[in-house]
Amino acid sequence: MKLVRLIAVLVATIAAATVVASPASARTRAEARAVCPDNSLCVFEHDYWNGKWVSSRSRINNLEFFGFNDKTTSYLNDSGSRFCLYEHKITGFTSLGFRITVNPWASTTNVGPRYNDQITSILRSDDPFQC
Repeated sequence: MKLVRLIAVLVATIAAATVVASPASARTRAEARAVCPDNSLCVFEHDYWNGKWVSSRSRINNLEFFGFNDKTTSYLNDSGSRFCLYEHKITGFTSLGFRITVNPWASTTNVGPRYNDQITSILRSDDPFQC
């Protein structure tokens, strides 16, 4: 039963996320919105939404699965939902380490030196008290 649940979670994660490479030139917010799928959070490898990126519409327990662990420098939330970015992978319903709360429609060109290249998991949270 646990194996079936694990396989279902992996299939849902793969279906909900995308990894894409982008050109090296700096992007504007409008250009980043154009590449980020609607109703998704996109995390980018470099500042100003450059480099490879991963999108999620729900949850990614471990970005390592996509070769994106500890690579996030900027993000764009192209949805009306709140997302949590976590330092460590999500196990069960929890994650240890710091958390960045990304409000609906929010973006940043650089998460800053404390959080740069430290994000491991993503959780969509429509519950304002969860994130």
